[in-house]
Amino acid sequence: MPLNSPTHSRTSGINLAGSLSHEFARFRKVEAIIKRTSFVVLGVYLVVLVGVAGINFFFLRQEGSLRKAGESLRGQINTLSPVEILLQTVKNRTSLAANILGTTQTPPERVLAQVVGILPLGATIAEVDAQEGKFSISVSLPNSGSVVEFFKSLSASSQFSNIEMDGLSLSNQGFYTVSLNIR
Repeated sequence: MPLNSPTHSRTSGINLAGSLSHEFARFRKVEAIIKRTSFVVLGVYLVVLVGVAGINFFFLRQEGSLRKAGESLRGQINTLSPVEILLQTVKNRTSLAANILGTTQTPPERVLAQVVGILPLGATIAEVDAQEGKFSISVSLPNSGSVVEFFKSLSASSQFSNIEMDGLSLSNQGFYTVSLNIR
């Protein structure tokens, strides 16, 4: 039979490469799957790595800003510490002055003269109010030492029998105003 004939449809030839075995073909499929999977795993790894680096950067910036805020607050505490000590001293002296009790039957002019007599250096009388049975006076003092000296003089003075502190304030300029009711 000739090779060109219609009944002979099959061509025959020599296969020099040989045929791939079934196991080798399966190995090729597994190799392709492993390559694709390794690229996916590498991509996920890179995304996670970038995420971790971003989170680390974020927290480092937060830590830096918190450190700066902490330093700022420490500075504010250090500047306010003397004021706190001063206010604590005033509070202690205020409680001592509030404990002074008694009564007085002295006329208002004489009470005013007695208060003026015990005022520390630099102190001024801000306001005086005399009503029946009650004498109110506000004294302006230049510093906390003067406040302490004034309260010591009041407590040491036996001429006043009933003194009530109506108020104590500190102005922006550092002057203290003590308001007293003397009866």
